[in-house]
Amino acid sequence: MHNPELPPELFRGDRFFATDTLVSLQILPLEAAGVHPLCLALPLAHHECDLSAWDGLALTAVNRTKQPLAVGLRLVHAGEGQPFSVTGGREQLLPDEPRRIFFPWSGFGSYGQIGGWRRVTAIKAVFRRERGQDGPPVLAAAVIGLEAVRRNGVVGPRLTEAGLVQVLDRPVAEALSCRAFPAYAVSPAILAVPPPVFPYPLERPGAVGRGQIMGQAPGLPPDWEADPQGELEWRHFLHRHHFLRPLLQAGGDRSGQVGAILSDWIVRHPVPLDSDGGAGPSFETLSVAWRLREWIYALAAVWNRPAFAPAAKSLILRSVWEQARHLRDHRGHPGNWRLVEAAALALAGLAFPDFCEADAWVEEGLARLGCEAGSQFLDDGVHGERSPLYHGICLQACLEVWLATREAGHRFPGFSDRDIVRWLGVLAALARPDRSLPSLNDSGSVDRDARPLLGLGRELPGGTAARVPVGPVLLPDAGFAVLRRGRDFALLKAGPRPPAHAHEDDMAVEACLAGRPVLVDPGISRYAPSPRTEACRLAAAHSCLLTDVSLGRAEGLSLAQAEGLLVASAARRGEGLVHRRDVCLLETGIVVVRDVLSGVVAGEVRVHWQFAPGWLRLGRRSLIARGEGFRFVPFLGGIGVSARLRQGRPGPTGGWVSWAGRDVVAPHLEYVCRPDGPCCLWWALLPAGEARLDQEGLRVIHLDGTISLLAADPWTLRRSPPRRTTRKTRL
Repeated sequence: MHNPELPPELFRGDRFFATDTLVSLQILPLEAAGVHPLCLALPLAHHECDLSAWDGLALTAVNRTKQPLAVGLRLVHAGEGQPFSVTGGREQLLPDEPRRIFFPWSGFGSYGQIGGWRRVTAIKAVFRRERGQDGPPVLAAAVIGLEAVRRNGVVGPRLTEAGLVQVLDRPVAEALSCRAFPAYAVSPAILAVPPPVFPYPLERPGAVGRGQIMGQAPGLPPDWEADPQGELEWRHFLHRHHFLRPLLQAGGDRSGQVGAILSDWIVRHPVPLDSDGGAGPSFETLSVAWRLREWIYALAAVWNRPAFAPAAKSLILRSVWEQARHLRDHRGHPGNWRLVEAAALALAGLAFPDFCEADAWVEEGLARLGCEAGSQFLDDGVHGERSPLYHGICLQACLEVWLATREAGHRFPGFSDRDIVRWLGVLAALARPDRSLPSLNDSGSVDRDARPLLGLGRELPGGTAARVPVGPVLLPDAGFAVLRRGRDFALLKAGPRPPAHAHEDDMAVEACLAGRPVLVDPGISRYAPSPRTEACRLAAAHSCLLTDVSLGRAEGLSLAQAEGLLVASAARRGEGLVHRRDVCLLETGIVVVRDVLSGVVAGEVRVHWQFAPGWLRLGRRSLIARGEGFRFVPFLGGIGVSARLRQGRPGPTGGWVSWAGRDVVAPHLEYVCRPDGPCCLWWALLPAGEARLDQEGLRVIHLDGTISLLAADPWTLRRSPPRRTTRKTRL
């Protein structure tokens, strides 16, 4: 937060009393073309520096570009795998104005076991445009100096008890007494929505009381400096206090534990002054936003209990003021961060109206939220990052604010209940028959459950939109076509690349038979940089077709219906080559995919299919794959083809999907062929029976003797009556 410049008896500020120059005062110019970040390696006096006696680094730099730039630091530490720490890179540097920016250690997030600040081997200053920002093709900046800085130690909260008196609009005793929190916060449906800690196991109710959090045992109150896996995300989720919800679900009076946890965190984490919190786990803006919302849930359950101590209430109110101010003064990365932060700022004012600034927090939070929702949700109702996970996160944030403002009788700008019902409808439309969500783009695990959030939507007028639709749905702006018939399901993903969390999965397919996922997106189990994390985002990890010719983005997504079948189609174009993919869902519970390659077809064609976890056997000659409850049959028109089954290989693309926050072995098929011209490849996913391709089309012989004939251009499906047959078929 910005320094409020209050007297020291009201607010404890920082006092810097020692510095050490790491880079002497000189101009180190930097210039690069394009939108790529400018990285400048700052020369250190020694190959390895011990910075553990200091409290952070102060960078002095000047922006020579005619637009604001964001700046941050990246430190490399000695250790296995070259662990590193970053500040988040969101401190603003205005044009032609030299600025000295202090980066406290609390503002650094780390990957790997950095071992404190004792062995720093390299420091880089990173300058970049804000995501999505246009501007001059050349970026230019200069570093003037870098210093290590020591300051006086301050415990939290910085706002003193005397300061609390000044920022409240009523007597402190009244603010500490019983209060009414927004009704949504005490709804069982809120506690049932799992927190977005997808890389890590969710806590069972009762486990948190024994000090177990996200698969680790940091204690209770937790060791806030715990870093058991060397992963930035684990520490961030810890400081967002998601574990409070399962603690409350365990039942009983948890007021003493909640008071102790929050008080311990507050005392150990004073808000950073004149810093946006960087990538540090405690005051990164997104962490502040999530933590405030988790506190509202928890405090709604315990505030009015006799065992909840007034001393804890005082600390909490003072910290809420600081955190709301932090969100008012700083914004995170464009996208879901800013929407969630805006919602939290508004909710802080609605849940704590005692503060003099509460109305201002509500007004600014609502204004930001309306702007962010209006720009982030597409016309078809899908969130712009095109990820069911982030769609749900942003939907829930908007839903909480809508419920709180409706209860408070507050004017709500930006969007209406119809918008929220529509966004809920999108989530319902994307849900598989078993109510799990496709893990499109960075959506975490394959098995993420949509039911808790859909259940929360029942509190809205028109909440019936949260019911899973019975028919097909086309979401053209996002690029999703959903085919649904009873317990059978298929999805074709063919649209623009999202601004963040994108996977290279043009025209990828998901499919379920009899309610069971068969073809799935691999999801992602970690954000931490690793070969497997990057591999999960590549086209070869999805059910996609790849050629030696670079193809453009998918276009022309369409949805058609005919008697007995649903068809989704899209195409990609490259230099002289067009790939069209049709996905058909038959009323007989069969999914058929047709890949048509036209134009100049040369080189290798690789078709990948990612299956859900389970067993899969590949026939050596027929190249037919058999799994539990299904057959996967290729028809390649006489083209010579080889096939490879990969599952659980040590390499990053060796057959894995994210399941319950872990990388789980799952079969991955790759078919490779070299067609000598335009060709048509058919793939059939059958629950049972036999299939063959002839001049009329794809002929499926069912176990009951009936025959389905699927013909293309135009798509038609004909069924014959049952006939006697002595043919024995097996799965």
